[in-house]
Amino acid sequence: MDIAESIPRHFGGDGEIVDQKNLEAVVREVLDAMEGKSVDGSSSRQQGAGLYEDAVAEEAAAVIHALERVRTAGTLHFDSCVVVRGSGLRAMLCIAALRTSGIGAVTALVEDAEHMALAGRMGAAGVVTCSVYADPEELCAAVERSFGGELADVGFQCSDSPEAHGEMYRCIRSGGVLCELGLTKGERSIAVDPYLAFCEKEMTVIGAGGSTPRDLKVAQAFLRRAREMGIPVDELDMIGRTVPEKQAVRKEET
Repeated sequence: MDIAESIPRHFGGDGEIVDQKNLEAVVREVLDAMEGKSVDGSSSRQQGAGLYEDAVAEEAAAVIHALERVRTAGTLHFDSCVVVRGSGLRAMLCIAALRTSGIGAVTALVEDAEHMALAGRMGAAGVVTCSVYADPEELCAAVERSFGGELADVGFQCSDSPEAHGEMYRCIRSGGVLCELGLTKGERSIAVDPYLAFCEKEMTVIGAGGSTPRDLKVAQAFLRRAREMGIPVDELDMIGRTVPEKQAVRKEET
């Protein structure tokens, strides 16, 4: 059975975790293997593939890994209400992956109005601009309205913001799950009310910081399925890159 056919039921899962240092090499190997090419350099990579495409594949694999970790917790279903926090590549791919897997009730929490339309094109049924709400309680109320008066069952925190992580607990129902896949290394503190999050609401927090070789294969299937569904994932390769970074990558590819 084609991997793409299993996406709505199963996302990745097995194998050794790949660290960031070796991830690009694994991506290249998997892409070549999926195209029927050797991995010893005897044949060229897929024509037209470049560092932008590799970056999207890497981020998609990390998203697939996070969705699989939440799925195995038994809380991610077709009728789940899901909130995704972030405006970057990882957040947008997370929205697209949820939509591709058949989950329609997805609300995006973006940082500014510029990303509202893009989140909608990725598949978000509702979009909330965080900068409009100075009070976390008001932000939580906006999320609740987007789901018709219900809080989210699952939240994916994709931004590199400790403040955003802390705010997500208020947006998720009692017994729900928060998956953190956006924070990067650094000694930073997160303001969380432990009683509210872990005692009163009995929430589960799941961390996702890597991917497996299988995740990379499923990520390619997810991207193909998204394109077939008309989700413009190919517009995402520029997200999160500065102009000098784009120019440097283009120069390296030529």
